[in-house]
Amino acid sequence: MKFNTKNGVFHLIGIKNVEKFEDYPVVIPKAVDEFRGRFEMQKDTVRSIVYEPKKGPSHDVGFFYCGALLEDKPTELPDGISYLRLEGHYAYARDTFDVTRMGEFYNNLDNWILQNKLERKDFTEELMFELYYPKEDGTMDLEVYMRIK
Repeated sequence: MKFNTKNGVFHLIGIKNVEKFEDYPVVIPKAVDEFRGRFEMQKDTVRSIVYEPKKGPSHDVGFFYCGALLEDKPTELPDGISYLRLEGHYAYARDTFDVTRMGEFYNNLDNWILQNKLERKDFTEELMFELYYPKEDGTMDLEVYMRIK
């Protein structure tokens, strides 16, 4: 797994979903399929998922957007597709996507941030996001982003 930091602006589009956090493993794949069905993507389109973080044990329902990364702000969007502009300083982890390793991505990135004496922004107020980069062999690389100070 590779780790780094990046200052940047991310232009993302997606369909907003509101679900119980415990249902995310089932509903996110369905939401990804819904987005694909509504938005025509090229073979090399970078997919995205933007998450509201769980703010505590009593926070049962959250929102997320399934969509894609764009190079610039879109001029027009179909109904039901939202635009998100995320800007700031981020730490990220990158490796080959494997759904069984999702917890590992987040744990390793949290540890890397601590080991490098970086500080996360207030995680209850900052969105986290994932970018899925398609590769020639049909697999994808995943980058997980967390906002840092």
